[in-house]
Amino acid sequence: MDRHGARQAWRVNSEALLNGINQQCPIPQLIIDKAHRVVFWNRALETYTGIRADEIAGTRDQWRAFYPLPRPIMADLLVDEDVEALPRWYAGKYRKSKLIEGAYEATDYFPHIGKSGTWLYFTAAPIRDRDGQIIGALETLEDVTERKRAEEALQDAKAQSELYLELMGHDINNFNQVGIGCLEIALDRLKLPEEDRKLIAKPLEMMLESSKLIANVEKIQRIRTGEMKLAPVDLGQVLSVIVARYRQVPGREITIDYVPVRGCEVSANELIGDVFDNLVGNAVKHSEGPLTISISVEPVQHEGKPYVRVTIDDTGPGIPDEIKGRLFTRFQRGATRKIGKGLGLYLVRTLVESYGGSIAVADRVKGDYAKGARFIVMLPAYRR
Repeated sequence: MDRHGARQAWRVNSEALLNGINQQCPIPQLIIDKAHRVVFWNRALETYTGIRADEIAGTRDQWRAFYPLPRPIMADLLVDEDVEALPRWYAGKYRKSKLIEGAYEATDYFPHIGKSGTWLYFTAAPIRDRDGQIIGALETLEDVTERKRAEEALQDAKAQSELYLELMGHDINNFNQVGIGCLEIALDRLKLPEEDRKLIAKPLEMMLESSKLIANVEKIQRIRTGEMKLAPVDLGQVLSVIVARYRQVPGREITIDYVPVRGCEVSANELIGDVFDNLVGNAVKHSEGPLTISISVEPVQHEGKPYVRVTIDDTGPGIPDEIKGRLFTRFQRGATRKIGKGLGLYLVRTLVESYGGSIAVADRVKGDYAKGARFIVMLPAYRR
């Protein structure tokens, strides 16, 4: 066989191989020529549309696979180099391909495909000859119905959750406030024995915790939606407010060792007080008798960036090792048998991480959890 014959044989074999690859490709695809005639309709597209290749080849009926009436598909528009017509047929649904020059892609709903309609993601690309002239176009299809329905279900669920949050944050909280007000008046005005006062004080405590839980849910939602923007916050001032709040707890002997810091700014927002209110408040709530809390603040470098490390030690009952790993997850109750309200430490972690920081828990005395807990909060220092 001479060189010309070998080249011809190679070309024939290559074309056969390419055709075989395209036919076996699991992605439905079609090719039309410059005259808009179907020249290729692979088996995957046959299976998907129910239209045989030998039935549609040579025709301009490619629209039949997608529409009830004649109209151009995206490949038709590219063959005609009529990109300006894309908005007419695919308004708000198409965009340029990031992978193929001159190609476009779109996602659209086809109510006439399937029993309850179908969502298709399709890409069309022009086919050019050696001189760069368009001689046809290729279009590929992908059924994304399940993905779109999952996205719609997710959107519905999101809308439902926002409705429940609004209901909880407004209506239920209003009910709580009425109940809290009445119970507080009852405790103030009614001359009751101490045992009877407890019957009012306990539900009052629970209603206050319920309102706090609702507030925490709202805060987490604000964080998740990106509503809370970061700004410089005077950490020393925040800590001074928290220390003043817990130094005078009725019926408790509490010592808080804290040397006020000045000029220490971190990148955070108005909710940063909740971080330290939860950590100090938990130390008080989950302990009995005398309690000492130590708070230290120091600038540190972490991965080449300036941070502020806040360490909070307490002499409470401590946190067992088996609980430490899940302490900051939702609805974890902590180390004691007291009722867990669920979101306090989860809110702490969510807030700290939203600032670009981190939080960890350890033993105050290494290896002996029963001598108290240590919380280490790392916050990005604000750089002007």
